[in-house]
Amino acid sequence: HFSTYIKYIEFVKTSQLDNERRKFGEQIDAVISGFYICLCKINTILKSQNNPVTQFVDSSVVSQSAKQFGTNSK
Repeated sequence: HFSTYIKYIEFVKTSQLDNERRKFGEQIDAVISGFYICLCKINTILKSQNNPVTQFVDSSVVSQSAKQFGTNSK
């Protein structure tokens, strides 16, 4: 569900007016990063219980830029 929400946020980000896009985009990138970081932490915790959510962390629904942004923000 996190990956679906991230994809929705990315859609909203691209639908903003040009003059608002940069500021709004920065805020959305921070939200996406936060969700992706949480998803990665959940995956790490569940791996220790042999029940990872790697399929969501590695999901193609989450854009590569969001994954990179989230990874760099940890």
